[in-house]
Amino acid sequence: MLPVTTSIPAEQESGSPYVKNAWHGSPARYQARLETVSPTAREWNTTEHNMVVDKWGHMICQTTWREAIVITRYHLTLPPPCPGRLRSRFRKWTTAYFTFTITLWDNAYLYLSGASQCTFLCMELHLDTMQFVSRLSLYGHPPHVLTRFIKAAITNGTENHHNLVFDVLLRRRCVIYNDMNGIDGSYSSIKMVYELRRQPFRGIYITIQLLQTYLIRMPIWVLLSLPKFLRPRPSWSVFKTFNTNYARVWSDIGPIAARVGPSEKWPDYRAIPDTPGIKSIWLEPTPQLLIGDVARWAEEADVRPTRIPGYWYDKEGTDTPVGTPPEAGEKVILYLHGGCFIAQSAHPDNMMGHCLREVLRHSPAKRGFAVEHRLVGLAPYTNPFPAALLDNLAGYYYLVDIVGYAPDNIIFLGDSAGGAHVLALARYIVDNITELSTLMRLPQTPPSNSMILLSPWCDLGTSHETPGSSALTFTFDFLPDLRSGLMRAARLGYAHAFPPGAAETNPYISPASRHPDCHASFKGFPRTFIDVGGAERFRDMGYTLADKMRKDLGAENVVFREGTDAVHCYIHSPLETEEAAKMLKAVEAFLE
Repeated sequence: MLPVTTSIPAEQESGSPYVKNAWHGSPARYQARLETVSPTAREWNTTEHNMVVDKWGHMICQTTWREAIVITRYHLTLPPPCPGRLRSRFRKWTTAYFTFTITLWDNAYLYLSGASQCTFLCMELHLDTMQFVSRLSLYGHPPHVLTRFIKAAITNGTENHHNLVFDVLLRRRCVIYNDMNGIDGSYSSIKMVYELRRQPFRGIYITIQLLQTYLIRMPIWVLLSLPKFLRPRPSWSVFKTFNTNYARVWSDIGPIAARVGPSEKWPDYRAIPDTPGIKSIWLEPTPQLLIGDVARWAEEADVRPTRIPGYWYDKEGTDTPVGTPPEAGEKVILYLHGGCFIAQSAHPDNMMGHCLREVLRHSPAKRGFAVEHRLVGLAPYTNPFPAALLDNLAGYYYLVDIVGYAPDNIIFLGDSAGGAHVLALARYIVDNITELSTLMRLPQTPPSNSMILLSPWCDLGTSHETPGSSALTFTFDFLPDLRSGLMRAARLGYAHAFPPGAAETNPYISPASRHPDCHASFKGFPRTFIDVGGAERFRDMGYTLADKMRKDLGAENVVFREGTDAVHCYIHSPLETEEAAKMLKAVEAFLE
């Protein structure tokens, strides 16, 4: 039988975040039952084993191996936060995604750091390199990357440990012990997204949902919209209340799209549609601009610069040829579109183009340029961070070095996930300004340009998911629950090339994180305008972002505005025209 160690190494004993627990606020060290079996044995060997659960619910365990195949299963019991315990046990077939980090120490220790969505986990680990690669369903890392990783980890010894995050598609009959103790959903299984995207299942599911919507949901929505006291906000009209409910269910990031995929196809980075009147250009990759941490992250994520489209927008009443050099002092808007990191397009015919056109009308800029950056793929995971950053950097290089805009005259604009892209691009420029100034036409100090963030998604972690927060309580926003469906899948997909916890602490991914280990400095950042909806889930993280930026930039360089009772990214809503007009007036004053 396999020997089992019962202690955690000193390296993990005191290291953050492994000694914290998000739900109980106490050291997260609990007794867990570890059962192991060799490929030739038929009996389980049960040993009491210490398990560490970090703040985000990741399980860190230690074991040794002497044979090629190890089957492990864990049962974790958490103490109840209040008297009484809800205990249930059930069996079911499960198809689920589990995200793991493998850490190899000198061919001796195996660490599994996995999202503890299931307190009972049964899977096979083939530690022989080729069996390991061929037998598991791995997403996000090609086999040669895994092979190189495992060989390097075994060769380098105990002084150099390595982390690699990948996804395991678990298809097996398993027992789930549900000891949630009132923590609703903390250990529920993550369902695979887009599982009904193929016909005939897609058509059947959509038909059922249409019938439910017209026969059940819509009458309920109408009844809840008519009395003013039943509306989420007294200022909301009947149509706004009804349409917000409809959008929450049927949008391309809603629960139906999570099962069958988006309802429409939009242009992406692979081609430029042959559309009359559209001003487009191919942006060449800029591998020479990859430096510092981002270059290392791109290597680890197996992400490379690639050729992508870019689209020019003209201000009303103007028609400037593509690539025309700017006049003296002419400003331009660099737009990075939103869409939950997984949806929408920079193409002028896409709905996201409305944001750039409206801001362009209220700015001194004559032109706008939108980058068609890569979207995160979910089934399987593709194009994680920093893929979009590499694309957006190519767009910035194009405006500065090829078209000839002065860096001080480039206005950054991003909405929702586009706000996260803008913040990452600005951080990359500030962090690497000395090196970049030798590679492109940049000064040796950060440019003094401007930045506009509309409903930015600036915390992909969980630090804003606290009782009473807008992320958890503003369920009337059209954004679905951030902890499930496509919202959760997008968060995991965007940061899946990083070890667990990166979404909490990495300033490029979550600059507004409240996590104590997130040290996001904003010194050198552009003047910033931040706008959030007063009824949107991202409101609180907008508050946090503004506070952090004021601390480093000064209150005079950060303008924060809250749209009264407005939903997420209300600039796109035809029912928010009055509040959007006020916001655009504030943008105009900011850019004067």
